[in-house]
Amino acid sequence: HGVSQVTSGGKKRSISVLAVVGNGAGSAGFGLGKDEEATEALVKACKAARKQLLHVDRFDGRTIFHDMEDTWARTKCVVLMRRAGSGTRCSWLMWKILNAFGITDVSVKVHGSKNKINQTRCIFNALQRMVSARDVANNRGKRVLDMTP
Repeated sequence: HGVSQVTSGGKKRSISVLAVVGNGAGSAGFGLGKDEEATEALVKACKAARKQLLHVDRFDGRTIFHDMEDTWARTKCVVLMRRAGSGTRCSWLMWKILNAFGITDVSVKVHGSKNKINQTRCIFNALQRMVSARDVANNRGKRVLDMTP
């Protein structure tokens, strides 16, 4: 995204970049970078993304544990599970983020503001709040095997 600031010396152009980095195995992060050159802005964004990595557990090593929805500044993300092998159905931005985490077989619908930074913060927030079966078992003081019906 590029913007121009008009000064007495002329127009000063500035580029801002949103970058998402991940290993495809449950860890990913996002960062913002801003510079006059696009390549420098990208380097700054990638460096910032690597500084704040988030790790999420995945069900069967491929998808989320439960349906969830989260809101960030008038952007609402509704994330739903899909059956195995059905693939990911969402916008390009969400697909890139979920791909960085290695999450497939989900459907994401975004309501409200379609601002890309807000969408990114919203999906990261939702994935951070996801509760795995191990977390529920630890909170109840039981083993995962004792909880299965």
